[in-house]
Amino acid sequence: MSAERWYEDWEIGETLTYGRHEVTAEEIRVWREAFEPGAPAHAEPVAGWAMLGAIKIRMIVANREVIGNSLVSGGFDDLVLHRPGRAGDVLSIRKTVVGKRESRGRPDRGILNLAYEMLNQRGEVLMRLTSIVFYLRRPVDGEGRT
Repeated sequence: MSAERWYEDWEIGETLTYGRHEVTAEEIRVWREAFEPGAPAHAEPVAGWAMLGAIKIRMIVANREVIGNSLVSGGFDDLVLHRPGRAGDVLSIRKTVVGKRESRGRPDRGILNLAYEMLNQRGEVLMRLTSIVFYLRRPVDGEGRT
């Protein structure tokens, strides 16, 4: 898969699974100290939605070929934490194109709705969300568009 994937190259229903991140107890401890200092202590250290979201972004950036010619995220909807991550979990991302439309105001751009699921090594969905992502459209006739 090439980093030169344009808006036109994505199809509704297309699904990709990628990334690998093993969660460690130390990583959870450091995250909680830095970003959740007032959170109650758990008997077992867990990674909540904010930490899982940060790991998701790290895995997306590390797998640039999966992103293609994306520009920026326009936000997300429907964030659901089904279960927390735990030390020893090996995480991956499943991304599905669930919507697609051309930008009305910027003819050089298209907008994809992407459903993301963060999975553990057993295939259990830990977190689910839908992102709105702006992509470059393939240039036609040099600089112009058709």
